[in-house]
Amino acid sequence: DNRTRTDICAATGFDGSNVWTSGVGYVFHHVDTINAMCGSGLEATGANYEIYSVYAADNGTESPGPWADGITLTECNGGTVTNNVIVNNTDVGLVVFTGTNCTVRFNEIRNDDLYAFAGFKLGDPGPALIATLAGGRFTDNTIISGYNLLSFGIMIGNHPWNADSFIEDVGEVRYNTVAGSVVNLAIDGIGAGFIADNALSNAQGDRDFGPCRFTGNYTYGHSPDPGGGAVCQIFHSPCGCQ
Repeated sequence: DNRTRTDICAATGFDGSNVWTSGVGYVFHHVDTINAMCGSGLEATGANYEIYSVYAADNGTESPGPWADGITLTECNGGTVTNNVIVNNTDVGLVVFTGTNCTVRFNEIRNDDLYAFAGFKLGDPGPALIATLAGGRFTDNTIISGYNLLSFGIMIGNHPWNADSFIEDVGEVRYNTVAGSVVNLAIDGIGAGFIADNALSNAQGDRDFGPCRFTGNYTYGHSPDPGGGAVCQIFHSPCGCQ
């Protein structure tokens, strides 16, 4: 409440991030990143990097913001992001914009005190673009939400943010555990990917993102039917099954 420079968040977005890393083959580990003003606790880009044992917590503020992610991978080509703890961030806990052969595994994401739009997201929620996450492995992560503290546990695709965006291939999304979100796993705007064997439970609450009211464990829209009990539902206007 005492910060006087939140104007830079409205003007430029990521200028309020705590950490920005870029390069090829670097390693970033055992760092706590807390209370970023906006943007992200950690914004990473590049190729063949490794990020592990990062504690990213309480970044950003709740609506009306300024918000911040816990960890933002703006480009992840051959990167490995594992065994991080991501708690009570206010935009998205962990988000991967684009890149190929990216591995994100064994991360713990929790929102038990502050609200965020999503715990784990694949795709850039900003501009209209066609991207790919082909060859990615997004597996064995745990996402837990308190009541009405995550609209999406895992969000695959950009459509709730921008219906003109599209991800051609999201790779493999498998063996994740998601509980307590309004929608535990949602797909909206992808062309291909292997999405299966995720443990989804206790969808709850009514704090929706966007215009579409829905509470449930597993949905898909503007994508192939992934099976596994997914319900056809999109999260942008016009709401419904498309």
